[in-house]
Amino acid sequence: MLENMAISYLDVHDAEDLRVRMDQKAPDLFKIQDGRPQLQVHRLCVGRHGSLPQSIKLIQNQKVENIKQIKDLMNDSKDFWQVFVIRQRRSWTTLDISLKLFQGFIDVHETFSPFWKCVFTFGRKTDENEFEFPGFRARRTLRRTLSSGRDATASAYVLRRAERNNRDLTEGQVPWSIRQTAVYHKSCHDPSHSESTTSAESDPLPLESRPVFLLIAPSEAFEKRLAESAQLGILNTRAVSPQNVTRLLVSDSLKGWMDYMTWLEERLKVQSNRLVFAKVETERADFSPLTDIKISFIDRQTLKQLEDSIIDLGVILPTMLNTVTGICDQYRKNCRQSCRETGGDECFCAAIIEELDQHVREVELYVKRAQSLKDKVKSTTQLLSDLLHYEDAVALKDIGREAQLENKAMHYLTERSTKDAAAVKVLTVISLIYLPTTIVANFFSTQFVHTNDSGNMQISTSAWLLAAIAIPLTFLTIAIWWIWVYYKNSVSLKISQLNGPRKYSLSSSLRFLIRRRNKTASSDLESGLAHPQTTLQHHESLPVSVCRSGSMPWSAGSEMEKLA
Repeated sequence: MLENMAISYLDVHDAEDLRVRMDQKAPDLFKIQDGRPQLQVHRLCVGRHGSLPQSIKLIQNQKVENIKQIKDLMNDSKDFWQVFVIRQRRSWTTLDISLKLFQGFIDVHETFSPFWKCVFTFGRKTDENEFEFPGFRARRTLRRTLSSGRDATASAYVLRRAERNNRDLTEGQVPWSIRQTAVYHKSCHDPSHSESTTSAESDPLPLESRPVFLLIAPSEAFEKRLAESAQLGILNTRAVSPQNVTRLLVSDSLKGWMDYMTWLEERLKVQSNRLVFAKVETERADFSPLTDIKISFIDRQTLKQLEDSIIDLGVILPTMLNTVTGICDQYRKNCRQSCRETGGDECFCAAIIEELDQHVREVELYVKRAQSLKDKVKSTTQLLSDLLHYEDAVALKDIGREAQLENKAMHYLTERSTKDAAAVKVLTVISLIYLPTTIVANFFSTQFVHTNDSGNMQISTSAWLLAAIAIPLTFLTIAIWWIWVYYKNSVSLKISQLNGPRKYSLSSSLRFLIRRRNKTASSDLESGLAHPQTTLQHHESLPVSVCRSGSMPWSAGSEMEKLA
């Protein structure tokens, strides 16, 4: 796909790797959308009419549908600058342009390869990886390496911005989204024209510089401010200078971070106040549960969401600082060179460089505030963990107290059983003593033994029936008892072989908790901030703290296994 790309000696070392990455990402990165333009351009046209001052006209959203139009626009001498725009329907979706047209722009304007790292941050995805965003890259290329025959200074970077998404929120989603704009800026300059095109107050830049911007997914607020600057450019062309366009991009990307961090701090303060002002009973010397709030694992999940968002700030803001610092340093260098060429003591872009320096200090302040938020959420998370451990200690002590009461009851029942067993033993011994006498008396009381008229005792000739009936019945009773015991033991053995030994552990209890967590919120695929949040349902028969922390005794785990 890169055979037609203008590759200089600076790009040879990474061309093959770039080709492989393009083949992998192209299906999820470029796609034409029906009814939506692929490429648009904002053109600032400058014209002169005799002694009249120059007229400035802004042409917005002009459609570019083929490579020929890109070439014609590059050769148009009336344009002061050109800002090409590539849009996307939603964040985390494909760009509304084909690979062929995008590649055509790259070839025509001889875009340097580091810009592709900025492009790869867009496309279809399900989550955001903050470590894939590159920093500021710039390159100065001499005329002998370019087909245009002019020196060129190019820069590529990504500007992140925080803005409200204005969507109907569901559980687990946040009202803020972090989006990005990729910027490619190229200015060609021919030093041979520097003397004949000396900058003046009304015309600060020579037309030969022809700056070109390529913006991927710019904000609507920036395009509105760009149109307002074009209106001001009728009176002062500094308002439409490429330096001012860059200043608008930087200021637009920074305006939402303070409000976003304020929102994070407010949510963190709500969670922190619930924990800090929780009252604990102190009348008794032993542990007591919290009296005025209910802390659950949901609170820990909420803090985890805030913690992840704040940690992301620790990656985003330093990258922003690198980008804004690189832009400022590049403009400062170009400003010195322009002042030397024009012979002026102070270039018109000094004011913009001063404002960019202020933006650098602003981002440095944001980095420090993000670190403070990180420390605060860490301490709040530690406090929540301590309170959850405290609740666990309370629950474990209650379980221990109940176990002591149960042991006392079992000890009492054991003593009673021992006494009953002793009494039964005495009765058994007495029964054994009187058993022979009872058998003899019962035998002589039957019809098999009787007394005749002379007073003599006689035994009936049918007395053998007593033994003939009693002895088989005795053996039959013993056989039925043995068969019953053998069958019961066999069934128990088969069940244990099929199910295996039951192990009650923390892992089985956690599996039960996972089965109970059946409510999951949908994730926000555009913000990159929202994370799925689950609702943990507690069983009524279990201690609350056991459900919160996941730690439980063996008996609680066995009961939960039975329920599962």
